[in-house]
Amino acid sequence: MHKSGRGSKKDDYGSAASGGCEHRNGIQQRMRVLFLVQFFDGPGDPGSDRWYALARQMASQGYEVEVVTSPVNYKEARIKDRLLGPERFDTGGYLSAVYVYTFADIRGSYLRRYWYFFTFFFSAGLKALSLRRPDVIYAVSTPLTVGFLGALLSRLWGSRLFFEVTDVWPDAAIEVGVLRSRVLIAFARKLEWLTYQQSSKILCLSDGIRNNISAKGVPESKLRVVTNGVDLSLFRERDFLASKRNRLRSSWNASGKLVCMYIGAHGAYNSLHTIIEAAIALRDDDRIVFVLVGEGDVKASLQERASQVGLRNVQFLGLVPRSETPELLSAADCFLLPILKGTFYDLNLPNKFFDYLASGAPILVSGSCEAGRIVDAAQAGEVLPAEDGTALAAAIVKLAVTDEAQRNSIGKRGRAVAYERYSREAVFRPLLDLMEQPS
Repeated sequence: MHKSGRGSKKDDYGSAASGGCEHRNGIQQRMRVLFLVQFFDGPGDPGSDRWYALARQMASQGYEVEVVTSPVNYKEARIKDRLLGPERFDTGGYLSAVYVYTFADIRGSYLRRYWYFFTFFFSAGLKALSLRRPDVIYAVSTPLTVGFLGALLSRLWGSRLFFEVTDVWPDAAIEVGVLRSRVLIAFARKLEWLTYQQSSKILCLSDGIRNNISAKGVPESKLRVVTNGVDLSLFRERDFLASKRNRLRSSWNASGKLVCMYIGAHGAYNSLHTIIEAAIALRDDDRIVFVLVGEGDVKASLQERASQVGLRNVQFLGLVPRSETPELLSAADCFLLPILKGTFYDLNLPNKFFDYLASGAPILVSGSCEAGRIVDAAQAGEVLPAEDGTALAAAIVKLAVTDEAQRNSIGKRGRAVAYERYSREAVFRPLLDLMEQPS
């Protein structure tokens, strides 16, 4: 197969936008992409819109993109109120989302979550078989079952498989103690290896993930790092959001105080007990307020712990639509990124980190991880020991006595990194170029 020439119309990157086409038997045809992703959130949803943005960018390049996904709002464990409809682009490309049945009541039990994964595997597989053969299958893990489904379909159709690894499974499940059975671990390792073997390219969310997979014997030629990025069009300089910022801080009884914010999942993987321990250490310091935004399996236990010790300096907020996140982040004076202990977590580079960078406030990273190394290199905050609430409390106190202009200067260094290296355009461009290379 050979890549076609480009037309003259320009896309969002300033390159020609009539690509995404191939020649077969002398007839120009648009590249067809089957997107397999269990969580597909748009700007109006509370989760990350990374894959929606990527699918739209593919369509804007002229690709025909069909997304097979779940209708479940994973953050709230329920069926979504609204689903994304089909979109057509003036390049001739289109994007459509096909929603299949999946179990939705996933809170409170890992068995429920696994059933959610397996119901999607079977429903998505049956639906995919009713669709036209794609040129490329783009499968996203977590969970691993989505990647393995992509591998099976790739084998059946002879389509190229691009496998995006956002979390290394089963390693992550083993590390947090969710997967303990030797038989199940061996089975999961076999699925993992078969998926890697079938993949044309394996897209890793961080250098640490790439190193993990490479150490398992996967050829380096298959591996590419494609980090998360940030939609910079959503973020404005903090000065422009001053009125919204002040209203939010007033509603938290935080006017004139240092607001320390965490936004994201509240799960066992997120080490939020580190923040609660820091809040306990600072319970009598009226200068400081903690704001935790999001949902997850451990949120109730975090709230119970805060109530038991009588914390008045912690605010727990619910989910907000992705489009409203920048305004919420603008109300913070610093951001918290706690990481669990252990070498496995060294590969951590979460989506929330890029929003933190773009928001222009200092970032305190508790733990050794890739995000911490970026913060350290940019002098955009401070890196502290993992799961050390006392060290985190001390760093927060240091920020509280730091001049606001100096805090803003620290934050601006992080914002500059986001603009220079982690815009969605910068992240997606090499990926789309890779997809158009001959197989």
